[in-house]
Amino acid sequence: MDDVRNVIEEACQRFHLNHAQKEALEKILGKFRGIVQMPTGSGKTKLAATYTWILHRLGYIKEGDVVLYFTPRQVIRTHALKEFSETLEDFQTKSPFMVLEVDLHSDKTKQIINKYYFRGSPGSEIKLLDWLVRGFVTGLNKVCVYILTPHLYNEFIQHGVSPLPLDREFNRVKVVILDEVHHTYWGGEIANRIRNLLNLQSLVSVIGLTATPVKEAVDYVGEILYSLSSRKAMEMEILSPRLKIYSTETKTILHEPTPVTSNEWSVAVEERAQKYAHEVVEKLWDEANQAGFHKVLKTLVVAANTLEADLLKKYLVEKLSEKMGGEAEQLVDVVHYRFGDTEVKRVISQFKKMNEGILVTVNMADIGFDDPNLEALVIARPVGSPTAYVHIRGRVLRKPKNENNFKSSRYALIIDLTGAAKHEQKVEKVETGKYLLQY
Repeated sequence: MDDVRNVIEEACQRFHLNHAQKEALEKILGKFRGIVQMPTGSGKTKLAATYTWILHRLGYIKEGDVVLYFTPRQVIRTHALKEFSETLEDFQTKSPFMVLEVDLHSDKTKQIINKYYFRGSPGSEIKLLDWLVRGFVTGLNKVCVYILTPHLYNEFIQHGVSPLPLDREFNRVKVVILDEVHHTYWGGEIANRIRNLLNLQSLVSVIGLTATPVKEAVDYVGEILYSLSSRKAMEMEILSPRLKIYSTETKTILHEPTPVTSNEWSVAVEERAQKYAHEVVEKLWDEANQAGFHKVLKTLVVAANTLEADLLKKYLVEKLSEKMGGEAEQLVDVVHYRFGDTEVKRVISQFKKMNEGILVTVNMADIGFDDPNLEALVIARPVGSPTAYVHIRGRVLRKPKNENNFKSSRYALIIDLTGAAKHEQKVEKVETGKYLLQY
């Protein structure tokens, strides 16, 4: 245990870990299998990368072994690739690690494969993957960290090609880390693939990471090894230390030809978009002025559907232009799943670079949106479960990197227009696993 403690101390100093990350590592290294619950923005990905480094440092994994890091969405996968690469590949000139995003369209994957293995056209995608798998696992003297999604893993197996060797090399898989373990893994065919993977005899460690543990994750991965509520993380200043919630419900009436049996939130309601835009701009304007900020607070809006998101953008531009006495088109943008992956990444990347403005989204705020300088969150759709509320709420709680940020001087701001904040009383139970709902 002294060796373990010494290596943890070395890792904390080398990678600048916070106290919660250190505590989590101590718990993980006592059991090697189970779930780590930490709120959004508290550094779970860095924790996982550091844990991988520690396992190598202690001799539990060696060159030639494989670490699988699963994450459910492309935007998170890209973040994980960056975090693992910076932690494992850049701390010394000759790193024992190779970090690779298992994606046939990944620029880094293509560059490395072409450099080491191809002398011409790679041919089909299956051929490319085949080279990737057998080449990296058997041909490089590295600890190979593969970052992939459960959907991609399932798809490859369906096509008869695994992103892992299928025969004698399978015993090289030593570590499986499931990010956002509450999400995606436990339904249908994918669940069977993941359960089979977690039963490999070769495994040294299986770790699930989440802000909200669920029963299936505990059943298949293991007990909750470490818990950190967002309240505690705010007290420790790992997250933004203060939160203010402005909560109201704006009632609107659906007009013909919408059938009375329709779900009110599945259709765009222009009157609702107008009212919401007015309330949001008034509240943002008042908060910024009271704090002495002469700008539009950097704000994420969670909308009900794509058409209403477009309407919200239209009326937010209109209301902001009235307030500013000038054109505000450049301060409001919208992004949703109809855009396509490339455009989604472009819009979100552009918004993250901005110091002010409003981004309206649909189904993109539950996981993966990681802008620490976000100052306000607007909930403009109903949130049915406390689990979903915890993830949406977490978008605005990250500690800002920019010191000249509204959160630094005041608080993280939530403008709740649908009564979603009723779930606030259940947040800590959901976070610490005392609620254990099915996702």
